[in-house]
Amino acid sequence: MEKFRKILSKSSRPIKILLMDQEKISGVGNIYANDALFVARIDPRKKAKTLKDTECDKLFNSIGIVLKRGLKYGGASELAYVTPDGSEGKYQEHTLVYGKEEKACPNNCGGMIKKIKLGGRGTYFCPTCQPA
Repeated sequence: MEKFRKILSKSSRPIKILLMDQEKISGVGNIYANDALFVARIDPRKKAKTLKDTECDKLFNSIGIVLKRGLKYGGASELAYVTPDGSEGKYQEHTLVYGKEEKACPNNCGGMIKKIKLGGRGTYFCPTCQPA
């Protein structure tokens, strides 16, 4: 957890971009970054170094939650990913916010999922649950 906090504290990039930087934090791709930030209730545009320790801890735990969900469903096969046995993963059918633009927030907060571009990638979040 301390190493994770240290990585975040040194970057002024938006947190979602940093999460997808495989040289800094490996294994978190676009789909998982969207969902982990949603679970942690952190705006994906927020500068990584501005996160409080409690937010860093919540995000760290949220990444674990989302990656475990991904494993449960065999990963995400949106592009070309397949499991070792050649089958496609099903996580893309169970995402929390990814790909759900203009749909109701799964937290039933009354908000709608929005889509923006960050680092050239589609970024999905709930402005109500993940305020700036």
